[in-house]
Amino acid sequence: MDETGSDGVMMPAKKSAQPTRGPAMPEEEKTEMDKRVQSHELEVSGEQSLPPEVQASIGRQLKRAYADIVAEPLPDRFSKLLDELAQANKKSGDKS
Repeated sequence: MDETGSDGVMMPAKKSAQPTRGPAMPEEEKTEMDKRVQSHELEVSGEQSLPPEVQASIGRQLKRAYADIVAEPLPDRFSKLLDELAQANKKSGDKS
C-alpha cells in the first residue's frame, strides 16, 4: 500500500525492518525453558552457567535460525578469494 509523503508525493509503503527468522520455537519448549531458567540458580562452582537442558535448547534454536544461511552456496567472490589464497600458499610452501 502506498502512502502520501508530507510534500504530497506518493511514496511506496515502508517495509518492516525486522530480520527474517527461522521457525519459531514450540510454545511448550519455550515455556519449559523459561521455567528452568527462572528456577535454576546460576551459581555453579563459582561460575555463572545455564542448565544443560537450556543450553541444548538454545543450540537447537540457533541451528534452526541459521539453517538457511548455512545452506546458501558460497558466493563466487569468496570462492575466488579462497582459490587465490590456496595458490599463494602453494607458492610460499605453506601447507595450510
